Amino acid sequence: MNTLIVRVLIALSFGIAAGAKILGFYEPGTMFSSLPQLLRLSLVTGEVVLSLWLLSGRMAKTAAFTTLVLLSLFSGAILLEMGKEHPQPCCCLGLAYVKSHDPTMIMRQLQVGLLLDILLMAGAVAIFYDRSRRKIVPSDQAQRP
Repeated sequence: MNTLIVRVLIALSFGIAAGAKILGFYEPGTMFSSLPQLLRLSLVTGEVVLSLWLLSGRMAKTAAFTTLVLLSLFSGAILLEMGKEHPQPCCCLGLAYVKSHDPTMIMRQLQVGLLLDILLMAGAVAIFYDRSRRKIVPSDQAQRP
């Protein structure tokens, strides 16, 4: 199975999310805007680095595992927010923002963010599985007839 398309789609998701946050396409009152500035900077930097790493194709199995860990953290943060009495929208991709203060609409947006995380995790699992089942042949054995 060729996972190039999956890697590119996941990388684009992280790239778009980071780009939107860098350009300021998020509003005050979101989960992202409520983070300390250093953590916001670290998050955006991590998204950019992971996006470029996935696009490079280098150490794809490790990149897929890193993607799974990061998305698990994002999903955990969303689940914690969903448990609050007055949740904030996540602004997960930097663009999806609920301007309403209606908890039902915010909860729906959080559910969509969680669903996107799960879909991206499925792609990362596919990359990890694909790279895990490939046989690694030492270079000296590969050249023998």
